[in-house]
Amino acid sequence: MKRSYRWEICLFVFLFAVSTVAYAGKPFPRDEVIPTIESSLQELAMEPPLQAEEFAASLGMSVEGGRVRVVVETDGSFIDDDVMGLGGAIVSQAEELDLLKVEVPIAGLLELARLPGVVYVRRPYRPVPTGVSEGVSVTGADDWHAAGVRGAGVVVAVIDGGFAGLSGALASGELDNVVFTRDYTGNGLETEGVHGTACAEIVHDMAPDAGLILLKIGDDVDLSNAVDDAIALGADVITHSMGWFNSNFYDGTGPIVDIARRAVSSGILWVNSAGNSAEGGHWEGDWSDSDGDGWLEFATGDETNDFYLNAGEGVLILLTWDGWPWTDQDYDLFLVDSSGGTVASSENWQGGTEEPDEWKPSRPGLWGGR
Repeated sequence: MKRSYRWEICLFVFLFAVSTVAYAGKPFPRDEVIPTIESSLQELAMEPPLQAEEFAASLGMSVEGGRVRVVVETDGSFIDDDVMGLGGAIVSQAEELDLLKVEVPIAGLLELARLPGVVYVRRPYRPVPTGVSEGVSVTGADDWHAAGVRGAGVVVAVIDGGFAGLSGALASGELDNVVFTRDYTGNGLETEGVHGTACAEIVHDMAPDAGLILLKIGDDVDLSNAVDDAIALGADVITHSMGWFNSNFYDGTGPIVDIARRAVSSGILWVNSAGNSAEGGHWEGDWSDSDGDGWLEFATGDETNDFYLNAGEGVLILLTWDGWPWTDQDYDLFLVDSSGGTVASSENWQGGTEEPDEWKPSRPGLWGGR
């Protein structure tokens, strides 16, 4: 059966198919893989303490007091006290999905993965803001306003990753009718960028009499809880101008889509941005390896996908294939420079309990998807 592959790519990119018995550049042999934890987190737990924080940063994770935040997929029987025994804490949970957001010492990650009720421990899925624009006159909304249709009686929930500048927007009149706000991240509503505030301003421009609910999230557990609150607060519309990379094969499946579907089944109109990341940085196709050397050919005889970056510019490279939700097809992703030297790589194991994805930021803190 042919399998299709999709990249968010923007140097040279190599994709290698790994034998399940190969060790090669993997961080540990296949027979040492703990099936209930993402292999990159298992590698993190094995790092010496002095190097662990730097390695966590390379995975897009922040470390506070020696602890990191992870998502625990459970079978519904997880016992909270077990986390406390590891020196950790449950930050929040998404009951509908049996997900827990857990803060735990790096040294306790492996023990966490072995606790009763744990199905899988992984990095959180992270949303990525998409573009915003103004379009009242372009869409003809001003004609509706003139006719008295201004959104009165409608409640719109804006679920986003940051509402910086919100206080100023309210004070200046750029925003009004904000009836409820909540920060699920613990970092403060007006942090992590102005994207949410800009989106809320657009909603207010388009429907100036509508009530606004502003909900700030940082991961998939937050998104689930935000949707639950939007339902409970009587939202008629949810607008979510963010993208979720490597949380499925972009085919209408997976937990993010399930969360959105829960809102829709409750009678809420879900409005999502689309196409903002579509320009240039993608490759999709079937596996091809005419010379049998284990490397994907992006085109016949061409085992690299090249692009250019300016000095100091960051890039996020992601790979996923249609093996969701778990796969034993093991692929690795390599970023090399023009001389063939490896700049970065993603070499997680996929042995049957892991998700079909690989990704690696070129600099710490550059987020997307996972």
